[in-house]
Amino acid sequence: MGFVGLTLAVVMAEAGHNVIGVEINKDTVEKLKSGQAHFFETGLEKRLKRVISSRKLHITRDIKESEGYNYFIITVGTPLDNTGNPRLDIVKRAVVEVTSVMKDEAVVILRSTVRLGTTRNVILPILEESRMRFHLAFCPERTIEGNALAELNQLPQICGGRNSEDAWLASQLFQTITPTTIRV
Repeated sequence: MGFVGLTLAVVMAEAGHNVIGVEINKDTVEKLKSGQAHFFETGLEKRLKRVISSRKLHITRDIKESEGYNYFIITVGTPLDNTGNPRLDIVKRAVVEVTSVMKDEAVVILRSTVRLGTTRNVILPILEESRMRFHLAFCPERTIEGNALAELNQLPQICGGRNSEDAWLASQLFQTITPTTIRV
């Protein structure tokens, strides 16, 4: 529930979706549950408190609470390692956790900052190992800190998929928060 995940979760909850945000840091979870953001974003705390109190957004450390959900949006950080390459182990771990709770026909969307081909070459093989039927998309995060909440509702969202159906499913979800989606 960092910058990308928390702002998206708040906007999705405001659009009427029931959202479960998974965060591994215990202190951050407690802070978020009380409606306090752990970073500054214009208007975030007020909106966070509203969606927490409306029960549209639930924050947890346990991904098992998301069992039965249809959409999983992965927004984990990808800090650079000592060689200047993004750490994909965090993304891989998140995908493995998703496979432990997803059901057939789940839609998995990667929204982390990664190199071209990561969804196809890293995420897809992990999902295929689950032997589940799934949809896979990549919807890059394109917001600027300090204005993310407004931009999520205004900027066109790019939705790429493994195939046209997967891109369409991601696009349908993002159309609930912004008037324009671009399927690729």
